[in-house]
Amino acid sequence: MIAPSDMTTEPTIAKESGHFYDRQGNPAYTIKHPDEYGLMKPNGTRAIRIFGTQEEAEKALKGRPADYWLEHRPGKEVTTNVTHARKYHLVPGQGRVSNVLAKEGLNHWQKQQILLAAATSPLKRSDMDAGEWAKKVKEEADRQAEEARQKGVEIHGAIERYAGGHDYYTGHLAYIHAVENAINHPLREFDAEKSAAHPWGYGCKTDLLNKERRFIADVKCKEFYVGEINEQATRPFKNKDAYEDWAMGSTASHHQPIKLHWPEHCRQIAANAHAHGLTSFWCQFESAKGINDASADQYNHPYTGINIYVSTSNPGQVYIHQWEEDELKHELQLFYYLLKVWQIDNKYDSSF
Repeated sequence: MIAPSDMTTEPTIAKESGHFYDRQGNPAYTIKHPDEYGLMKPNGTRAIRIFGTQEEAEKALKGRPADYWLEHRPGKEVTTNVTHARKYHLVPGQGRVSNVLAKEGLNHWQKQQILLAAATSPLKRSDMDAGEWAKKVKEEADRQAEEARQKGVEIHGAIERYAGGHDYYTGHLAYIHAVENAINHPLREFDAEKSAAHPWGYGCKTDLLNKERRFIADVKCKEFYVGEINEQATRPFKNKDAYEDWAMGSTASHHQPIKLHWPEHCRQIAANAHAHGLTSFWCQFESAKGINDASADQYNHPYTGINIYVSTSNPGQVYIHQWEEDELKHELQLFYYLLKVWQIDNKYDSSF
């Protein structure tokens, strides 16, 4: 058993969104450029010629005056982009493809952050013109959003590291145990951060996967409070005060249950499940193109796909949303088209 770490901060685990993968499903988040050798003039600051190997550079140096010299330039490691993907036959991550379509949940949250910053800002509108006030409010909203994002990243990282059997920050144990209790299963019996690539031409990394149980889950960390609706059901609220006011009969919009699950969350689950082989489903248009698949236009391999929403503002609270088969089928079809749009827009057919 991996011992808890005495670290005081959570190591960063790279997220899938926006990254690239090789065709075997291995993450290719960065590319290291090869070393270069520059042929330099006396007192020169710029190379007159660049060579890819030391041997080539040394050959070019022969016959030059003695005060010519070679400069070794170590290759830099840079973030992978589409140009690299074309060159090295990489595939885009599921998140990069999904970004082709606006994310309804993310846009809603960003707008809420700005409204919240405006409502709670100590800045007086009368002290500055509208443009300056709006700029200050936007800066405060960005600051609050970054704080919330960073806290979510740390908690998410702790859950992933614990599930993967790595060191984790014990200060986040309440969140870890809450997830295990919510799914009624030990986290370490799942494959954590499992990556894959699909011949359609995309890759992904999945938070929790158990192929034998046909179970896939994605963890998202947000601020909310879980309130009891009745003996059998709970719903998320913005905070405890909102829930208590709702329970007392308030009909105000800011006291009502909030929405945590959005279509793009289902799309992520569906695309990741498909990449991991949890379904042999092919869309109708695939069959029409002549693909010989006995399961074409069928969805006869059901699996459990859920989102686990972990409350960052109320440690120990978790809200589970399980997606229906029809929803997963719809979002997988939509993802296929988004992938085609991405490939056309970037002039790169990543399929293999």
